[in-house]
Amino acid sequence: MMDQAGPKPTRLLHHEDTGLLAFEATVTAVRPLEHGCEIALDRTAFYTESGGQPADHGVLAGRPVLGLRHEGCVVWHAVTEGGLVPGDVVTGFIDAARRRDHMQQHTGQHILSQAFVREGARNTRGFHLGAEESTIDLDGDKPPSDLCESVATAANDCVLSDRLIRIHEVPREELDRYPLRRDPGAEHEILRLIEIEGWDWSACGGTHAQRTGEVGAIHLLGVEKVRGLWRVRFLAGGRTLRYLSRAHRVLDDTARAHSLRWDGLAEAARAWTAEIAELTREVRRLRAERGEKEAERLFLATKPGSGGVRLLGIWLEDFSDGGRGPLRGDAGPDELRALASRFVASGTAVVLAGCSEGEREVWVAARSAAWTEAAGPPPHAGEWLREWLATRGGKGGGTETFAQGGAPRAMPTRSGSASPGPAPPGSASRDSSTPGLAAPRSDGPGEDAGIFLQKRMSKGLGAAD
Repeated sequence: MMDQAGPKPTRLLHHEDTGLLAFEATVTAVRPLEHGCEIALDRTAFYTESGGQPADHGVLAGRPVLGLRHEGCVVWHAVTEGGLVPGDVVTGFIDAARRRDHMQQHTGQHILSQAFVREGARNTRGFHLGAEESTIDLDGDKPPSDLCESVATAANDCVLSDRLIRIHEVPREELDRYPLRRDPGAEHEILRLIEIEGWDWSACGGTHAQRTGEVGAIHLLGVEKVRGLWRVRFLAGGRTLRYLSRAHRVLDDTARAHSLRWDGLAEAARAWTAEIAELTREVRRLRAERGEKEAERLFLATKPGSGGVRLLGIWLEDFSDGGRGPLRGDAGPDELRALASRFVASGTAVVLAGCSEGEREVWVAARSAAWTEAAGPPPHAGEWLREWLATRGGKGGGTETFAQGGAPRAMPTRSGSASPGPAPPGSASRDSSTPGLAAPRSDGPGEDAGIFLQKRMSKGLGAAD
């Protein structure tokens, strides 16, 4: 329902007064949507998304505004219900908190961009006003921390000086008369210039504060490289206050929990990190030592097979015995690697050993570097491990003497063998009647590994088939 020539251009009231939050307008056109309709007005205070700034929210004719878009010089307002016709007079209300927040962030961007020009000769190439934080993209080298500090100081000095902000409508041919921070590049005949008195001139169609004091504190969050530019994350106004309040609460609560002042947390954290690193190294050393001791016990308990070769297929949980056995219940990859290395270093031997780590299995294969002629051609640990892991849906590899890899955790079946899939750690070892293998505890991955080694030995040592 509109004139064949289309609705008349919409007068943009927010260009004239960014503080206007309620207005009356006349409906000039209505067109249906799947859920509701779109309304064109003779004038509007609603800002449509543009230039990195999101659109306003609010209510029009008692209906929530679901979306806003420009079509030429006409602004269309999507609402949930119909019932309006051209000529109706309607009232619109802008979401005041959202408008104020966007004005603070956008004006803060103008102030911050000019501060980077003044303090570090960095030009702004992009701007985005996000729901939680805003960003500007800078050219040049990465802004060092001291530059960011001086920029933040200069920007907040501009805020505190409460400079007047003016709007100018300027013909394109007169732009040379104004000290614009950057070339607007737009093709419009009349451009809207934002002047921050004594600070910045910039072409912009967004909503801005009327004085810099309304922007509130500006806080820089960090710098990161994005597509060849340096992205600066920042907050302004109410966002800064909320962020600093939350940060202080977290810091203060954490400091009190450790009987510290908040400004002593950084030094304490460095000390804790160093202590944890040292304890981690000691735990790994002790675990490796525990694995080596178990390897010595298993080597003596494993009978040599053909050619004097000892074969060991093992699943570490078989020997943890609920935390009461030699390896205890927390045995893991450190013990696994140490056990395998010490076992094959003790004589002519081949090891295929595994353990659980989270939702995966970790496996290592190793064979003695000093391989005797009586034992036949030496096996290739990396090739044997790849062949073994292929049967369990995993991958791995390594050298002739040592290899490691992983597979999804296996699901024990009723018969005691394993099938791929998540499951609690299974138990396994070898049959006590099999020559060359240590005594068993139960069926599972360890027994499967022992059987695999026997089959590979029976096929002839060396490369995989």
